[in-house]
Amino acid sequence: MNPSAYNPRHSRQDRQNLKKVVFNLIGASVVVGLFIFLGVPVLARFAIFLGSFRPSVNTTDDKTPPSPPRLSPLPDFVNQKTISVKGFSESASEVELFVNDISLKTIVTEDSGEFIFTDIELINGLNELYVISKDRAGNISQPSGKIMLTLDQEPPEVKITFPKEAELFSGQDNKNIIVKGKTEEEVQVKVNQRSAILKNGGEFEAQISLADGEQEILVVVLDRAGNTTEKKISVRFNP
Repeated sequence: MNPSAYNPRHSRQDRQNLKKVVFNLIGASVVVGLFIFLGVPVLARFAIFLGSFRPSVNTTDDKTPPSPPRLSPLPDFVNQKTISVKGFSESASEVELFVNDISLKTIVTEDSGEFIFTDIELINGLNELYVISKDRAGNISQPSGKIMLTLDQEPPEVKITFPKEAELFSGQDNKNIIVKGKTEEEVQVKVNQRSAILKNGGEFEAQISLADGEQEILVVVLDRAGNTTEKKISVRFNP
């Protein structure tokens, strides 16, 4: 038989292949048409919709504790009994504040991870502050670094040892005098708005120039917590 003769079975196979090609072309044309007509955002949302059927991750499978939270710096000494405490932790985590190992407050962080505790009451003297955080899976972090600060509401003591109250100075040789006194250590001292020299043991001195007649000598002492004490005496200078 001649191989080139007509074969009905081959003809049916060719028609089926042709139909597949036509259907594929039509499908591709529909996709291109939707892309042009609906645009990228619609197709992207459709892809996200299909992806939403993927199984979600169970937070109970998260066993990793969050990183320790960080506290913003605070001064070493304060004179206010209540303060605010700020810092950063993992986003949407619970942060618990401890003062002297006593839990005072728990808050949830902002999306940025920032947190702030307000109206935190201190005790007189030394206070130790730290925080811990807990994520949504219940994992607890290590404590933050500890901050030590001292509440001091006592004004510093100060005594002027020279000159004496109502002391009289005469002559140009006595126009410039050195004011001396005693106060606490690690304070700032000003005499008539001039910075004094502070020595060991809290002794201080500052040179001033006297004006003619009666006048005041004002000593102001400022400690590390911001407490101040003022002491005044009156003296007289005759040229």
